[in-house]
Amino acid sequence: MMKRMAHSWRGIALGLVTGALAMAAEPSGPRFEVASIRPGNNPHATMIRRQPTGGRFTTQNTTLRALLSYAYGVQGHQITGGPAWIGTDLWDITARPEGDVPEGLEGDARLRQMMQNLLMERFGVVLHNETKELPVYGLVVAKSGVKMKQVDAPQPAAFRMGMSQFTVVGEVSQLISQLVRVTGRSVADETGLKGNYEMKLSWTPDPAQQAQIAAAHGTAPDFAAAEGPSLFTALQEQLGLRLDARKGPVVVYTVEKASKPSEN
Repeated sequence: MMKRMAHSWRGIALGLVTGALAMAAEPSGPRFEVASIRPGNNPHATMIRRQPTGGRFTTQNTTLRALLSYAYGVQGHQITGGPAWIGTDLWDITARPEGDVPEGLEGDARLRQMMQNLLMERFGVVLHNETKELPVYGLVVAKSGVKMKQVDAPQPAAFRMGMSQFTVVGEVSQLISQLVRVTGRSVADETGLKGNYEMKLSWTPDPAQQAQIAAAHGTAPDFAAAEGPSLFTALQEQLGLRLDARKGPVVVYTVEKASKPSEN
């Protein structure tokens, strides 16, 4: 078990270091041909979307912190530093790339590089990264065994902030994405589970988790009426999974400088 756990975190660290080395290069490569940036005004309608054809890229009511998370392929808790407004001020961006953008992972990687260049050029972003030993979690199967139903096809995740509930129908990696947003920590998959599952979870967030949910979604839900077990108890009782706390390598991106762009 210890060898498997160590291997999981070595794999995460290697991937993060690779990304960090790529970020260290001078801004270059593909850029958006045209980009319009305006202040947003609706924290309840946050969106980052790529058009299926042509690669047109749109964000609505998105913070600079969320844009950095997208551009560098990391979670919000890995973005630190910078002025306070990078986590509060909202932005609408409409951008058209140079040339055609292919579908799939290749196209996604190209769009992320375009966004990196856009944030450097229009927001004046300067940042550096370093690997730190930080609190993390490993997701494992509880002693009680798995309590999730295996299904054939994945579905989009549904998250109800106010009720502290979410339903994920897909691979365990999709559940982990939600857990990272809620806990504000990196989570390694040590379950060994393959295939798709129906994962329904209902719990009462503690104050730290409430803050993470609010930061991830750009708004502060009302948790006053939330009733239920803690996240850790809910995972074991409802899904048959457990979060093990430990320390592990995490790449942290520190914003040294950023400025608000002028309207187009």
